[in-house]
Amino acid sequence: MTSPLDRIPPKLQRAPYDVDVGHLLRAGDDVTVTVTRVAAHRSIGPVEVALVCRAADDGELLAEVATTVPSDGGTVTLMLPEDGPLTAEGDEIVNAWTVLVRATDGRRRNLALPSVVVDLANPAARAVMARLVDGADVFLTNLRPEAVDRLTLGPDQLRATNPRLVYASVTGYGRHGPDAGRAGYDVGAFWARTGIAATAVAADQPPPGIRGGLGDHVTGITTVAGILGALLERERTGRGQLVETSLLRTGIYCLGWDHSMQLRFGKLAPTSPRTRAMNAMVNTYQAGDGRWFQLLGVESDRLWPKLLAALDAPDVADDPRFVTARDRRYNAEVLVARLDELFALRSREEWAARFDVHDVWFAPVLEPDEVVVDPQAIAAGAFVDVPGSAAEGGVPAHRNVATPVQFGTDAVGPRGPVPALGEHTDEVLGELGYSSDAIAGLRESGAIA
Repeated sequence: MTSPLDRIPPKLQRAPYDVDVGHLLRAGDDVTVTVTRVAAHRSIGPVEVALVCRAADDGELLAEVATTVPSDGGTVTLMLPEDGPLTAEGDEIVNAWTVLVRATDGRRRNLALPSVVVDLANPAARAVMARLVDGADVFLTNLRPEAVDRLTLGPDQLRATNPRLVYASVTGYGRHGPDAGRAGYDVGAFWARTGIAATAVAADQPPPGIRGGLGDHVTGITTVAGILGALLERERTGRGQLVETSLLRTGIYCLGWDHSMQLRFGKLAPTSPRTRAMNAMVNTYQAGDGRWFQLLGVESDRLWPKLLAALDAPDVADDPRFVTARDRRYNAEVLVARLDELFALRSREEWAARFDVHDVWFAPVLEPDEVVVDPQAIAAGAFVDVPGSAAEGGVPAHRNVATPVQFGTDAVGPRGPVPALGEHTDEVLGELGYSSDAIAGLRESGAIA
C-alpha cells in the first residue's frame, strides 16, 4: 500500500527543509494539500485544517492562529483531502501561499510542533481525525463549508461529539450570501473587493497589488481574538461555539474609517498624490541620498514650527501661503515641491539627526533588508531564532519573523528544531491510545505516514 507521502511530489516533500511551496508551484498546478495542527489532551489544543494552493481561502493565516494561542503542546498533521495524484511542475514563484512550509518548519512560528501525516481520502484516517478532534479545544479551518461537510468536518458534525469545541471558520467572503462559495485569496477578498486597493492610490492611477499574506495575517489576528473570546465564554457556560471570520469582513473593518464616512455622509475625500497631499506634514519625502522618510505631523499647526526650525529655510517660514494648516492645504503642491528641494540637500541620516534635535516626528521608510537588521525591531522582539535540526536534510539554525504578541510572564519561542513530515505520527497516535500494531496497520493501509 502506498504512503500518503507518495501522493506529494518529491519537491513538496522536501519543502519543509529547504524551500517554500510557493516557489514550487505555478498557476494551474493541480495541488490540494491540507495542513492540520492538532494537540490532543493538552490545555488548549488547536486542530487546523487548511489548504495551500488552489485553496478556496488562505491557509496561512490559520497557521498563525494555531501558534498564537498559548498551548502546552501540539502537533502538525499533513492531511490529503482528495483522491488522485498531486502534481507540481516548474519552479516559478507565483504566490505566497506556503502554509505547508510555514505550518511545519517553525520558521515563522513560535512553536516547533510535532508533525503527523494523515490522508483524509482514507476512511481509516478519518477515524484518526475524529479521535484527534475529540481531544481538542479549538478546530480551525479555511476550507469552504461544502468541503468540510464532505469531509465530515463541519461544525455541527464535530461539535456533536465534542460540545466544548470552539470551531473557527475562516473564509474568503463569509459562510452565507451569493458569493460565499467563491475562491477568496487575500488579493481578492481582502484587498480588491473591500475598497482598500481602490483607495490606496489616486483615482487616475491603477490599483496596486498587495504583498503576499498581508490580508491573511490581519485576518489571522482577528481570528485569534474571536477564538479567545469563545474560549472565555466556554469557561462560563461549558460549551464551545462557531467563530466565523472572513477576509472580506476583515478588510472592510481595516478600511472602517472610510466606510464609516461613506455610510454616514455618502462621500469620501479623494486619495491625493503625494505632490498634492492634504497635509504636507503627513507625507513621504526623498532625502539627498535617495532614501525616503515619512513625516508624522498630524497636528499640523502645533508641529509646523518644529519643522521650520529643522529646515532653517526663511523663505518657507515667511511665506504667507504656509502660515496655517488651511493655507498649507490649499497651497500643498507649491509647498511639497519646495520641501522636496530642501530635503534633497541632505542625506536621510542627516535629516534624522536634525529632526531629533528639533523634535520633528518622522519615520524612515525602510526596505526589507533594512528592517531585519533594524535595532529597534530586534529590541521589540520582531524576530525569533529557530534552532537547527540534526536530522538528515534538516533545516539549519536560522532567524525568522516572530508573532507580534509578547507575553510578559513566559518567554515564547521555538520549542525545538523543524520536524520532518510525519516525524511524530507514531508518537501522537500512541498518545491517542493506538497500539503499535494498530499504527502499523494504519500505515500499511496508506492512512498515515
